[in-house]
Amino acid sequence: MKIAVIAVIIIIMVGVIWFLTSDRSDDVNLSTATSETTVEPETNQQDTMQDTSDPATNVEAVPYIVHDWQGDLVDVSGGEASGSVEAAYIDGVYDLVATLENLPTPAGTDFYEGWIVRNDPSDVLSTGKIDLVDGNYTNTFQSEKDLLDHDFYVLTIEPDDGDPAPANHILEGTLTK
Repeated sequence: MKIAVIAVIIIIMVGVIWFLTSDRSDDVNLSTATSETTVEPETNQQDTMQDTSDPATNVEAVPYIVHDWQGDLVDVSGGEASGSVEAAYIDGVYDLVATLENLPTPAGTDFYEGWIVRNDPSDVLSTGKIDLVDGNYTNTFQSEKDLLDHDFYVLTIEPDDGDPAPANHILEGTLTK
């Protein structure tokens, strides 16, 4: 059991480090958006968590966050993918986790990217490239800004063409409390 917990913690830490150091476009411009938007800076999880180190393993435990907002993701591309998304704003940190299933492997240099959308006023923010960890696709995103008014999640398949706008929608779903 301890080995499984340690493996999960290591996977999460690698994902956070990759997410914080990845080169992502800061500007998102959609033809349906009325204004240019900027992805908020992510917070370092270590800055927002209490020290819950286990002295026996010397590995920091990641506390579980209860997400008040949740939604199911439905495949809008004609495929068989599915997923769920959860979000919360706790202690000055917006936290989003999307878990995705049955996604085909992207072709060539294509990649999956997550987005959160607010309808009024229109605003679209990238939640970053999707991580593939142990065969499971997951999108984790944090911001110091409360983004709970962005209550619609979209997963897209993106060509590696330098265009920061969302491409073909794969999964969509509404977050509700």
